[in-house]
Amino acid sequence: MRLYRALLHLYPAGFRAEYAEDLCALFALRRAQASNPFAVLALWLEAIADTCSSAVPAHWDILRRDLVWSARSLRRSPAFALTVIAVSALGIGATTAAFTLADHVLLRPLPYADSDRLVKIWEDYSVGGYPRFDPSPANYRDWKRLSHSFEGIEAWWDLTANLSQAGNPARLEGAGITAGLLPMLGIQPALGRAFTPEDDRPGAPRTVLLSDALWRGRFGADPNIAGRSVILDSLPYTVLGVMPRDFCFPSRDAQIWISARFGEEDFADRTNNYIRVLAKLRRVLRPADRLHQPGQPAAGARPRTPQGTRSAHRDGRRPREAGSPATH
Repeated sequence: MRLYRALLHLYPAGFRAEYAEDLCALFALRRAQASNPFAVLALWLEAIADTCSSAVPAHWDILRRDLVWSARSLRRSPAFALTVIAVSALGIGATTAAFTLADHVLLRPLPYADSDRLVKIWEDYSVGGYPRFDPSPANYRDWKRLSHSFEGIEAWWDLTANLSQAGNPARLEGAGITAGLLPMLGIQPALGRAFTPEDDRPGAPRTVLLSDALWRGRFGADPNIAGRSVILDSLPYTVLGVMPRDFCFPSRDAQIWISARFGEEDFADRTNNYIRVLAKLRRVLRPADRLHQPGQPAAGARPRTPQGTRSAHRDGRRPREAGSPATH
């Protein structure tokens, strides 16, 4: 009988309160009249089918009456109805926004290969009031040369440029990136090829990668775009390829990416702080690797300092390795 009472929970609570005892008494009587196991099985099958077929109309009838009563109440009080609708809409919108933010920031991994090993690196210039200070190309070069804790250390910086062809002039946002950044992120162009070390060397021809939106909007999704020349800030750049549609590094507004092509003039001034640095941690760190961090170079391997400038370590701008994962 306990099993049958549990089956009755498919009915609404009000229905059970009124008819449960009568249904249980009827089922007990029919159970006592069952003379063999097959009759008992048939009784149970009939009870389950009858309960399932009757519970749905019972619930629907209650819902229909509730909806009718609610509609009448709202028509009698329009101001109250509008208030209820507005509060419900705000609650649903706030809940959706909070879940979306939590999903993108806390739950969903970054859309890059081994994203849990990606970290940002910055200079700690707390003595000057800047605990997170952008490094200079010279310090970036030394970090990359001296550090053994990372599989790779790459750099980028934000930029804007004027596109003066393929329609009306347009102001584009993008980034200058070193050649190893895209491979470190595990990203390949959807069309054409990525930057190579040859594209990144000083004096190499200017090259650019386009976003999918720019390629489609300004160049008509030309499948032969790779190899064409475009004019950015009155200078010619050769298009190497088109990035995937969902690629949005370092921001969703990025439309172009150019090769860094750092030269010796870029490394001459350690106070020229404008780049950002992204690194990928090694999967396994050896004990010796922990002793050779960018801020703690091995003996005899201190960064070179150009004539007339102070060491980044001595004037308070010491490198800091971020332990938190990198962000979009």
